[in-house]
Formats: sequence, C-alpha cells, structure tokens
Amino acid sequence: MADFALKMQCASERDEHKALVHWLSLHPRLKFCYLHVHNEMVGNDRFHAKRLGIRKGVFDFFIALPNKHYHGLWIELKRRIKYNISKEQRQWQTTMIANGYEAIFAIGWDEAREAIIAYVSDLY
Repeated sequence: MADFALKMQCASERDEHKALVHWLSLHPRLKFCYLHVHNEMVGNDRFHAKRLGIRKGVFDFFIALPNKHYHGLWIELKRRIKYNISKEQRQWQTTMIANGYEAIFAIGWDEAREAIIAYVSDLY
C-alpha cells in the first residue's frame, strides 16, 4: 500500500484519471452517472477540434446527479505536482457555477473522490 501511495504522489494526470475512473466504476450508484470529457488534442485533431465541439477549459469529469444544491458536479482533475489552471478552466468553473452546477478543481484523484463523496451525501 505504501508503494501505491508513493507512486500516486508523482502520478501523471492520466494515472490520476485512471485511478478515479476505477473507483467510480466500482461505486454502485456512480458507475452509471459519470463521464469523462476527452478534450485532449494531438496532431491533426487540433485542426478539427472546434468543428467537433471540443472547447478549451471544459472540465475533465461530470457527475450527472443532482443534489439538494446543484444540478450536477464538474471536476477538473489535476496531478499533484506541476499542474496548471488555465484562464479558460477558471471561466468554465465560473459559468457552470452561475448555471447551478458545482464545479471544482481537485488535486489528485483522492481529493476528487472526497469531493464526490461529500457531493453525493447531499442527494435528495
């Protein structure tokens, strides 16, 4: 277990995403209510990005469950070291909150997990 904790301290953002998806896929209620927004672009994809509906700043995950306060939960998951929050991501957060959603930045998958647990504790 200590090896896993050490590895996750330096994990890539992709590894953080995989860990969160693994946890979500095992959760009895959440496994059918989350999605990952594949917004990463490489090569020629960048050329077609806008036509395909890809938007800068859109958060990584959406939990499609309303609770007592919000319509759903948006999560931008960052790795634990060397992460950057863009102005587009801050704008997305502001816009989603203004539209009745919770929108958070989580540093590491375990922080995202804790935010999700807190969010779903307030379900109807």
